[in-house]
Amino acid sequence: KIKKLIRNTRWSDVMNVKQLSPEEAYELANKGTLFVDVREKNETDAFSYDLKNIIYAPLSNFEILSMAKLPQEKDTPIILACKAGGRSMKAAEFLASNGYKNLYNLSGGILGWSEAGLPVKEE
Repeated sequence: KIKKLIRNTRWSDVMNVKQLSPEEAYELANKGTLFVDVREKNETDAFSYDLKNIIYAPLSNFEILSMAKLPQEKDTPIILACKAGGRSMKAAEFLASNGYKNLYNLSGGILGWSEAGLPVKEE
């Protein structure tokens, strides 16, 4: 169902999704902006963002998990992240199509984050 919603999302619906560099995302996350990792559990278990304010909502279950775990206030700032930036953009598109307005996509995902020397946890 989420794939159909994503395919039907118009780019005009995602105009509020801003791309962030890893450094910008780290700064916002440390100031309290909600950070959502949409990678699958096996990915996050092996290698994850080392942040306090993080929610895990894998894209495979994002439609259900996002509505249960994310704030209902549609103007809450949310950073979405994955491995390289593609899946998190799909999640951002889904949220935008559901009325969320203050969305950020982490460009480069955890790969870019790690390359920038930002904190990660490895198993």
